[in-house]
Amino acid sequence: MKPTQAASNRGGRSWSHQLQERYALHFDACLAEWFDSGGWQLAGRGEFNQPVSPEVLLAENPEVLWPALMLPDSLPVLGNRKGDWLCLRIGSDSAIAEVIHWYHGGGDWIPWGRTLAEAIVFDSLHDRLPGRNHAHAVAAEPRRAGDGEGALVRWASDWLPSEVRTALGSASFPELVEILLEHRVSEVGLRSELVLAALDSGLRRWLTPEIAAELGIPWEPDAVSWLFDTALVDEASRSELRRSIGGELDFSQDWQGAAKHAAAVCRERGDLGWAFDVAGWAAEREGNVAEAAEYYRRGAVALAFADQSIRFRTHWFPPAKGKFSLWRLEVLESQRRIEIAEKPGAGSPKPDEIDGYLQAIAGGESGGASAGTLRSRAADYWRSVALTATEQGRPADAYEAHYRAGWDLGLEELGSYRQRLASLVEAAEKAGQLGRARVAQAHLDTFLHRFG
Repeated sequence: MKPTQAASNRGGRSWSHQLQERYALHFDACLAEWFDSGGWQLAGRGEFNQPVSPEVLLAENPEVLWPALMLPDSLPVLGNRKGDWLCLRIGSDSAIAEVIHWYHGGGDWIPWGRTLAEAIVFDSLHDRLPGRNHAHAVAAEPRRAGDGEGALVRWASDWLPSEVRTALGSASFPELVEILLEHRVSEVGLRSELVLAALDSGLRRWLTPEIAAELGIPWEPDAVSWLFDTALVDEASRSELRRSIGGELDFSQDWQGAAKHAAAVCRERGDLGWAFDVAGWAAEREGNVAEAAEYYRRGAVALAFADQSIRFRTHWFPPAKGKFSLWRLEVLESQRRIEIAEKPGAGSPKPDEIDGYLQAIAGGESGGASAGTLRSRAADYWRSVALTATEQGRPADAYEAHYRAGWDLGLEELGSYRQRLASLVEAAEKAGQLGRARVAQAHLDTFLHRFG
């Protein structure tokens, strides 16, 4: 018996109905069809080609959940055989806010589309994207080639605007990019790839940890900083690198183009650290210190698991600083180069919360009452914000603070996520965010089932 038939035999309720009831969600027509018309059974030939069956998601403890590591407002629906997932992310209105690419080797994530259809099509385009493909980390096996002709992507394409569908089959890639951005199809994921392409260089393609070791160049911070911004390579080192390769080496990058796309993301989001890192550095390298500080200030409180530091080569900051933007902000402040008039921007915490966070982060360095690891100081601060919000009857704000306490820099011990998930459930329920509450409860139940 096919799974779709099994669903109809259980009282005639469709898979989408059961899933919406289980998680208190609102599906759009695209997602409802995905489950009810067997879209999830289509064979995929690209990177993400392993759909999750609705039966798995309806289980008491879904085996595909990675509680504590996955975002607690997400449900995996499409995998890639290596442990990575495209996940539905739940908004405050219990609808699907976006689809993210979640990477199992550390918990990094990045938005992949506003809908599942966008995410599937974007995955199929990956090999047509400009620049060199750079993964979140060293992959266990090569990435599967994108497939623009398979049944999975054909299904997804039907849910995109007609102009986009036409462009997928006929437009040159530059034309397709403009059309995708015009219709905001997978905009964040696309802009991230365009930033990476703008910052690509011959040096990035050639210099590896092995080559750096042979040349006696420390990989971190020296080599990584050069890969991030080739302007940091001094002339003597450039000459040595050219001698090593036996010829010319391309150091050119398009920081202006990278800044344009990063700034566009910063205007819309406050949680994606990579965008603030790139936009801030682009401003700093042009001498626009006040603008750089404004980006870094927001980036300092962006979620660390969304900074894509390996891919964007920003991981040359001192480890004790935790985030590239946090480090650069401290550098500018120590040089007395800035006075910030805060403009919080879309999706960022309130200015007083940013001030409190920065003070809490710095507190441990003086050995005061807030001494401890950077991670523990950050988590303690957001827990205190959540407690205040709860006492003042602001459960939606409490939810956001509990979220940051657990999924910004992460927690010191796995067991601490038990209480963090429970607090999320309670805050979401009080805020009337039932979809988030149910999904967080599923993560909590699965956590308890696996770890006690």
